[in-house]
Amino acid sequence: MEVKHVGICPYCGDSVQPLVVVHNYVRRDACKCPNCEKMILVCRVPGCSDYAKGGDVYDEEMCPAHTASIVNGGGEVVKWGLMAAAAAVATAAASRDK
Repeated sequence: MEVKHVGICPYCGDSVQPLVVVHNYVRRDACKCPNCEKMILVCRVPGCSDYAKGGDVYDEEMCPAHTASIVNGGGEVVKWGLMAAAAAVATAAASRDK
């Protein structure tokens, strides 16, 4: 049975070398964690060697670390956007009061 490279399982958090369950040429190979036996797939972020969660209906695109960085980064963008909008409103209100 074919195995993949060593990486972190998103379910059990262990460093594992998963077994390929379904080999795909177009999509990612479906793998099984040798520890927790859940389905996992290679993270889509270039250069990342960790794994994403596989599911019956939907497969995650990225490992938990990269998913968290996208979510945290998105939060920063929203925060700075709100701060800029508040400054624009304050400036408009100040110029209207003159």
